[in-house]
Parts: sequence; C-alpha cells; structure tokens
Amino acid sequence: MALSPREQSTLAAIENGLSATDPALVAAFTRARSPSPVSRLFPLSARHTGLLILALLTLIVLHPLALQLGMAGPALLTGMLIVPWIVSASRATKRRYDGLPRSSRTGTTDQDVVT
Repeated sequence: MALSPREQSTLAAIENGLSATDPALVAAFTRARSPSPVSRLFPLSARHTGLLILALLTLIVLHPLALQLGMAGPALLTGMLIVPWIVSASRATKRRYDGLPRSSRTGTTDQDVVT
C-alpha cells in the first residue's frame, strides 16, 4: 500500500527526529533486519551447510573403519562429527535471530503465544 506524500513527509520527519535524538535506536534498527524468505525456510548459512556435507561425506568414508570397533565405532564417529556441527549451527542461528521480534523469527506474534 503506497503512502501519500503527506504521510511520507511525516514519516521522514519522525525518522530524522529519531536519528538526531537517539542514534543508538537507529543503530539497533539498522542491525535488526527481518530475515529473507529463503533464510526463514532454510536458516543455515552456506558455511554450515557445507560443513554438514563435509561431515556426512567423512562419515561415509570412515564408516567401514568404524565398523571394526563394533556398534560403538559408528556411534562414536557420528557423535564426533555431527554433534559439534549441531552445536555450531544452533549457536549461529540463535545469533542471527537475536534482536529480532518474535514475529520475524517464527511467523507468529506475541499475541498468538499463550503463556
């Protein structure tokens, strides 16, 4: 929905006033952008996706060696490769969404959540 010229000038005046009086607020709004639609559907970065693929390929290559240790071998190998990736990816995703309103993260509003 387009704004009228009067509404645009009013919003511009409010923005200029806030910029002059509270630069910290402007900096917070500049940092807290809504994630793109792609990152809402798949919140992992390309780096974390590449690391997951590398961990899975390593798991596939080393699986025959791990089988020599019995059932504990594949379990240990999986834990050593996948658990650090899960921790890293979850921390990165949390940092990405820190500072965003709940509706930007989940698609729900605070009013939708019943406590």
